[in-house]
Amino acid sequence: MPTLVTGALLGVGLGACSFDTAALVSLDGGPVTADAIVPPRDGPVELPEGGVPDGAVPPDGADAAVVPADGAEADAGSAEDGAAGDGPADVAAGCGAAGQSCCAGEVCDAALTCLGGVCTCASQLDGVAYPTSHSDSIGVALTTSNPNDLLYVAAVLGAAQSVRSISSTPSLTWTPRAAITFNGGIDRLVAYAAIWPDSGYISITLPLDNGASHWAAVAFGLSCVDVASPFDGDAQIATGDTLSPGVSFVPTRDNEFLIGVLGVGPTPPVTPGSGFTLIASAIGNAREVAAEYLPMPAAGSAVWVDYSLSLAGGWGIVADAVRAP
Repeated sequence: MPTLVTGALLGVGLGACSFDTAALVSLDGGPVTADAIVPPRDGPVELPEGGVPDGAVPPDGADAAVVPADGAEADAGSAEDGAAGDGPADVAAGCGAAGQSCCAGEVCDAALTCLGGVCTCASQLDGVAYPTSHSDSIGVALTTSNPNDLLYVAAVLGAAQSVRSISSTPSLTWTPRAAITFNGGIDRLVAYAAIWPDSGYISITLPLDNGASHWAAVAFGLSCVDVASPFDGDAQIATGDTLSPGVSFVPTRDNEFLIGVLGVGPTPPVTPGSGFTLIASAIGNAREVAAEYLPMPAAGSAVWVDYSLSLAGGWGIVADAVRAP
C-alpha cells in the first residue's frame, strides 16, 4: 500500500477530484485526515531550510515543503528552467529518436527530420564513383562514411557482352536490379545493389563474358535506408530513341529516395529531369551512363523519372525507389 509523508499531501490540480482519506496511511502508520490535504498553488515550490517539521501542515497560502527521500538533502530554491516537459528536454519521455514523435518545437535527434510529426532520417548520398575503361572486367572503387548503406552500381557496356557475376571486397550479397538491351541491340545497361553493414573503402568487380568491351559505370552509397527491405518493389525500365528518355514510378511509402539510371549511345550531353539532381555521369567511348536522384516526401503519386538529351540516341532507363527506415 502506498505511504505518504506525514501531514504533507498536496492537491494535484485536477479540479473536482476527491480523496478517500480512509484509504491513505502516513509513514508512521496513522490515519491521514481531511485537513492534511491542501489545494494546489501556482508558482514555484519553495524549499525552506530544514523542510517542514514532522506532522506539520502548511497553512493556506503558505509554501508547501517538498520532503526529500531518505538520505537526501533538500536545498532552498525553486524549480529551474528545462525541467521535464519543458521543450526539447522531454526527449527522455520518449520523443526525438527515429520512429518516435517529434519533441516540442518539432525537435529530433541529430541527423533526423521531423516529418508528419514523426522523427525520421532522409536517405542521402554517401560516396560516388564513375570509372570508365576498355577491359574484360568492370572495376569500381568506392569509399563511404556511414554503416548500413545501400550500395548501387550501374554500368553500360556492349550488348555482345554480359556480366558473368558481381563480387566485392569486403564480400557482400549483391542483388540484380535491372538488365536491358537498347540502342538497336548494340548496348546493354545493368544495375546491382547490396547492403554494406560497415563503411570505408570497398572494391567491386563485374567480370565480362566474351572478352573486352568499352564500358562506363557509376556507383554510389545511400545512407539511412531500410536495410531489411530497401526497395519499393521492382525497378521500372524503358527503352527508346527520342530526346526525352523516361519511365513512370509510383512510390508506395513516404520519404523514399527515387533513383533514375540512364544508359545512352552515342554520348550526347544529358540533363537530369525536373526536380532531379545528377549524381554522376561517365562516358566509355561511344556509350554513356548517368544517375540522378529525387527525395520523395510523400507516397501515392506517379513520378516521371526522366532525362533530356541534346541529340537523339538509343537509350535505356531504370527507375528504382529506396525506402527509409
